[in-house]
Amino acid sequence: MTINAVSEGMGIATKVEMAYKYDLLWQTGDRIYVTDGSVNDTFTLSDGAGTTRGTFIQDGGACFSGVVEAYYPKTLVSGGGPVWPAVQTAGQTVPMYSSKTVSGNEEDFTFASLGAMLQIVFNSTTPDITVTSVTIK
Repeated sequence: MTINAVSEGMGIATKVEMAYKYDLLWQTGDRIYVTDGSVNDTFTLSDGAGTTRGTFIQDGGACFSGVVEAYYPKTLVSGGGPVWPAVQTAGQTVPMYSSKTVSGNEEDFTFASLGAMLQIVFNSTTPDITVTSVTIK
C-alpha cells in the first residue's frame, strides 16, 4: 500500500504553524504509523522530502480494511494510541493525525495537527512567577 500524505501547509495560518514557527515539511526517514484497530504497520517516506506532500511506502505486509488512523511521527504511538511526550519543547516535531476509509492500494491522507504548544513569556522583573492555571476557550 502507498500513502500520499499532505500536511498542513506552508504559509497557511493553521494551528500547526502557531505564528509561522511550526511548518511541517516531510524529511527523509520520516515514518507514519497506521492502524485499522486490528492490524497496524509503519510507512516510510519515499518521495517528497522538503515539501508538504509526501509519498510513503508500507514497511510491512499488513492488509487494512475499513477506517484507518494514521499518526505522525510514528514514535507518537505506543500501545495502539497516541502518547504525548511528558515534556514539550518549542523545537519538537508537531504531532499530526489523519483518518479515512481505505479502498485500494494507493490512498490520499490529509494530516492535521493533534494539538499545539502554548508558550507563556513573562515580561516582568518579579522573580519566581508561578502560573496556577490556564484556561483556553
